[in-house]
Amino acid sequence: MLQDDLWLKIGNQCLSHAMAVLNHSVTPTEEMANLVQKLVSVAIAIDQLNLQWAAQNRYGAAVYQDPASARTRAKN
Repeated sequence: MLQDDLWLKIGNQCLSHAMAVLNHSVTPTEEMANLVQKLVSVAIAIDQLNLQWAAQNRYGAAVYQDPASARTRAKN
């Protein structure tokens, strides 16, 4: 769970930093736009990984708890 909190914190920091860059620039430059794009892309990638991990954990838990699956594994 600690690792999940760290990923969430990093993603949120990326978004906060991107927002700060946008809020403090009077005239955005191409360099600033690239930085914001990269920060947001990292936050999105982290979110997508978290969703994949959550789906895998739900699937694994469902298979583990399903008595029919346990019988199938026992026969193999």
